[in-house]
Order: sequence, then structure tokens, then C-alpha cells
Amino acid sequence: MKHNTKKKLAVILAALMLMLVPTTVFAITSGLSDNSDAITVKVDGQVISFPDQQPVIVDGRTLVPIRGVFEHIGFEVDWNPNTSTALLTRGTFHINITIGQPTFGVLVHDPNSPFPGHGVLVALDVPAQLIGGRTMLPLRAVLESIGYELEWNGQTRTVIITSPATPMVFTIEEYYGVSAMALELLYYDEFNRYYLSSVRSANIMLEFEDGTRMSLWEALDTQKVTIADLIFNGLDVIQEPLNTEPRPQY
Repeated sequence: MKHNTKKKLAVILAALMLMLVPTTVFAITSGLSDNSDAITVKVDGQVISFPDQQPVIVDGRTLVPIRGVFEHIGFEVDWNPNTSTALLTRGTFHINITIGQPTFGVLVHDPNSPFPGHGVLVALDVPAQLIGGRTMLPLRAVLESIGYELEWNGQTRTVIITSPATPMVFTIEEYYGVSAMALELLYYDEFNRYYLSSVRSANIMLEFEDGTRMSLWEALDTQKVTIADLIFNGLDVIQEPLNTEPRPQY
């Protein structure tokens, strides 16, 4: 039963990706890296061990083996060799990332939520790749899509990962979910733009557990909520990386 559920989740995520972006095939080259120096990865202060293939930087982005970091933070890792797709599962989060694809999907499936299943599509400027015979995933893009924070220490060549705070819970009014032809810019920072897959964001009101009620825009402007909070609570957010130079190496 568990295996069938994972298959269904993978199909849902694949459908989401096909709906919003064209399928693109990349030529994957083994062993590409723009710096051979060792990279250290820490999660909440703990150094992660990579016994065979080490993390590498490709085009300014750190790629790590499929296991290691993700199993350390509690994800179950499955691999579909027929589609070259990794499925990372933890609690309500189901991440589907395919070798060479320009996007990956995050399905938040919570049967106890008013929005029991919703998808988040994240664009990549560096896709997952096969390097040294190992599946290497873009670390920053995947972790930030589920609320983790990352910093780069250039002197020690260390990626510092901080676990997310407990997501804020609120009620969403007047929201109708994914619409591939209707994307509205919600927010942007120095690394990414975030779009809402609905034309009705001006009408979205958020009601918090303490009784506070405000518009989505006000909640973002006052930093009452984060993008990770929005995703957790059922909003279909699409993340697009900003192709700025120089790129931060994490």
C-alpha cells in the first residue's frame, strides 16, 4: 500500500511539472565541477559525512549526493531508475526531482488540511545530475523549497543549513489553487522570485490562530508570514531563481 501511494504521488507531481513547463532533456556529463576543493556541509551544527562522492559546485550551485543530507533531516529516499527520478518523502512533503529536468515538484499532502493536496513547482538553473556515478541534487533549491535556511562561509567552504521554525498555521480565504495560465508575482529576494498560481491574490485573506485577520499582501509586507508558511498552509507557490552574477556558491 505504501509503495502504491508513492507511485500515485510521483504521478501527481509529474503531471504538475508537465502542465506548467515543457519537458526538456539535458545531456548529463560525469565529473563536472568548477572547483575541486572540499566542501563541508553542516546541518544545525552537525557535519554531514559523504563516504564516496563529495559535494561539488556546478555553475555556482552546490550539488550533493541524493542521500546524506536528506536522510539526515528525516527524508526517506527512493529512486526510480526507469525515469531517473528521486522521490524524497517526509511527513506531508513529497519531493520529485528528475535528472536533467529544469524544475522539480513539491507535493504537500495533508489529509487533515482544508487543502489536502497541493503542488509547488520550483525552477532550477542547475538541474540534478549524475556525477561520479551518483545522483547529485541541487542542495539550496530543494531545502529552501521546504523552509530551510542556507548560508555560505567562503573562507572554510562550508554550507551552513538551519532547520526551519515551526510553520505558522492560518486559514486561507478565497483561494482556488493551480492555474497554469495565471501567475502573479508575490515576492522576491536576492535569489528568487515567487509567484502565486492564481489571479485572485488581491482577495486572499489570512486568519491566524490568535484571531488576527489580514490580506496576503499585508502579511508578506509586514513579514507576518514567510513563503514557507504559505506553502505549508496550502498556497501553490512557484519559485524561479534569479540569474544574477556573481552567484553565491551554495
